Amino acid sequence: MRSASGSRRRFAYRLALALGFVNVDEMLERITSEQFAEWVAFYRCEPFGERWLQTSYVCSMINNVVASKASESVDLDYFLPAYARGQGEKKVIDVNQDEAEMIARFG
Repeated sequence: MRSASGSRRRFAYRLALALGFVNVDEMLERITSEQFAEWVAFYRCEPFGERWLQTSYVCSMINNVVASKASESVDLDYFLPAYARGQGEKKVIDVNQDEAEMIARFG
């Protein structure tokens, strides 16, 4: 799967981390393309692996609810650590494209 697109490869690493795999390629060899597509679909419904981002969103929303002035409100990524800022952009994963590519690759 080394020739996979960057977003698919990043998702594969996120999935491997969530499932406890050290070797991403080994994980991909052990699951079917249908299973991979189902994980992508599940992730779109219930994202996992972005705890800093989720925590920042919650803190920002609480801050904005209790802020007494509009100038005290903050962006959703305000509470992210500096190294994580800019990574909080919504990720777009094309399930149909991923599934077609996985079927082409693994049959």
